[in-house]
Amino acid sequence: YSGVYVKDEPKEEQFESVNQILQTFKTDSCHLFFVNLFPSYYKTNWSEYENYVRLFVNDSVPMRVICFDNYNPHNDFTIKSDASKYYSNLAFLRKVSGDKPLWIYVLTTEAKLNDSSEEWQKAYLRLSTFAPLAYGCKGILYYSFDCSDNGLIYRDFNYRSHSGWENFLYYSPPSEA
Repeated sequence: YSGVYVKDEPKEEQFESVNQILQTFKTDSCHLFFVNLFPSYYKTNWSEYENYVRLFVNDSVPMRVICFDNYNPHNDFTIKSDASKYYSNLAFLRKVSGDKPLWIYVLTTEAKLNDSSEEWQKAYLRLSTFAPLAYGCKGILYYSFDCSDNGLIYRDFNYRSHSGWENFLYYSPPSEA
């Protein structure tokens, strides 16, 4: 159990409604409520992103943990600017979160790159898990999705391969219809 998931990637105009939801439960000390913030590539420039995070963390929403996602390692890290932005995002959120624990979502859907070999996928998952830990993250949440003929299906804690749900990390038998 990691907590109660309140909102995914709220925009600034949604901060007040998120705060209202949290105020409804402010006397509940048994559950940890959390909101997943946008990654740095949500905004076109860094100062806008800093303002977004600071507004959320310092002014708008009282949180016991700070949570975000950044799926840049899922992309081809041969572009050095992507790697730099990823690590800058980790460092900035670690600093802004202060004494609050920092959590990150790791995307576990198999990357569709030129090299999506098992070796590359394992390296991606190691990077996506251990880099945030090195930057002080205290919580790692694994996220996956499946784009099927029936629309987008969310499957937490599964590792999705292109050939199905069975692969080197995870096996999930087909569900009964």
